[in-house]
Amino acid sequence: MKPASLSARGKVFILRLAGTVMTLGLLVYLLEKEGWKGIFTAINQISGWAFGAAIVLIMISRIAVSLPWHVLLRSARVKISFREIFRLTLSRLFTPNYLPTI
Repeated sequence: MKPASLSARGKVFILRLAGTVMTLGLLVYLLEKEGWKGIFTAINQISGWAFGAAIVLIMISRIAVSLPWHVLLRSARVKISFREIFRLTLSRLFTPNYLPTI
């Protein structure tokens, strides 16, 4: 009898799940190291409108970074959606800010 193998979608799901678990674990570790009380104190000092405005401006910035890639890839006739480019841009901008550098 042939052993059951995972489909490509199953492998991608497992890799994404493992990455999410490791990322959340690292986030909790870093928050524990910093101290929850200090983090909550800092969060409470931010007004709601300022937080919302910052999120909107960050998203505008990320879209502005993604647009040149979209134009470049479309001109090279690469079939990729703007959504995928945006997701790749978010992961590219997130990684060096979160993971330690060598």
